[in-house]
Amino acid sequence: MNIIILILIVFSAISVMTGARVIIKRRKIKCESKKEEEKAQEEQEKLAKKAVEELQKPPDVEEKAKEETESAANKAEDDEAKRAVEERLRKEREESIIKEKERLEKIKAEEEKIEREAREKSNKEKAERERLEAEKKKYRKEREAKAREEEKTRLGEINQREEEEKPESARKPSPGERGGRPRGPTKRDEIEQLQEKKTRTLRPEIVCWNKEWEWIVGIEVPEKFASPNVIQNGESIKPHDSDEARYSLRYIKGIVKVTWNEGEQDREIKIPVMEDGRSYLIFKMRKNWKGLGRVVRRPTAGYYLAIVPCEWKRDEEMSGSAPIAPENVQISGYKAHFFDLRQNENTSIAFIDANGGRIPVKSGSSSFQLSRMGYNIE
Repeated sequence: MNIIILILIVFSAISVMTGARVIIKRRKIKCESKKEEEKAQEEQEKLAKKAVEELQKPPDVEEKAKEETESAANKAEDDEAKRAVEERLRKEREESIIKEKERLEKIKAEEEKIEREAREKSNKEKAERERLEAEKKKYRKEREAKAREEEKTRLGEINQREEEEKPESARKPSPGERGGRPRGPTKRDEIEQLQEKKTRTLRPEIVCWNKEWEWIVGIEVPEKFASPNVIQNGESIKPHDSDEARYSLRYIKGIVKVTWNEGEQDREIKIPVMEDGRSYLIFKMRKNWKGLGRVVRRPTAGYYLAIVPCEWKRDEEMSGSAPIAPENVQISGYKAHFFDLRQNENTSIAFIDANGGRIPVKSGSSSFQLSRMGYNIE
């Protein structure tokens, strides 16, 4: 019983204490709520007071307008600066383009000027070459015409003198007295041989003659040379069968040395067979290539025999057609070509070599015809 009472008392005490706590807490919360309400009310009053003050305060329109103006001005200045920069860059680009265009035009003008000057110079040089060539041709024609006239006059005088010096029996028969040509040697052939011996020079010289359809290139030694000894390129040469004064050469190039006795002294002559820079020999012949031919440097008018390499061909464009087909030479590798150079005809001696190159033989006046190869007498 007592326990129950005690329990009841305890529960009663606990309930009283719990109720007291709840009341205290409620009062505390209520006080706090009141404080908060007061604080909120104070805030609201402050805000309201401030709002009233704001409402009561006159608006600063000028300041706001000023700010807006400044802002607009700043923005306008920025846009103007931007436009100025863009305009400046555009002008710089245009100026750069104009300058580049002017530079290219200047370069083009200079190139055109150089090309024009080069063309003018080339035209002037061409005109000068043509003028010089025309003058050369004119001079050459005049010289050839003069040479032909001199040669014609000289040959006429020689023929007239030979006719006058011939015996009556050897004179040329009249047309009615002419007959067929005999096969054997005639009196005229014997006279021509005698005349050839009379016209021999006083020095050895390179000559050519025909023997049984073959042309012989040799050297003729005058009879006054006592006990001659002929040597070509270190090899001794014997006289030819047809004439003891003629020696048949073994080579078309090189030096021929002739030694002989003159009193108590031994004499010597060195004769080049072919001039330096040449690959051919030109011989002056009598009419119809008869008799003995004598080497010359330059042909004029008359009958000529050219000894050239077998590979060469006659240049018919400059020399015309061959009167006689080329014939053999005793020296292997060479052929004999025939030329009849007439006065007042634009023909000359020329060949085409194995490579297709043109080999012209320079012509000369009658004064060149009688000149011979150079000698070296010791």
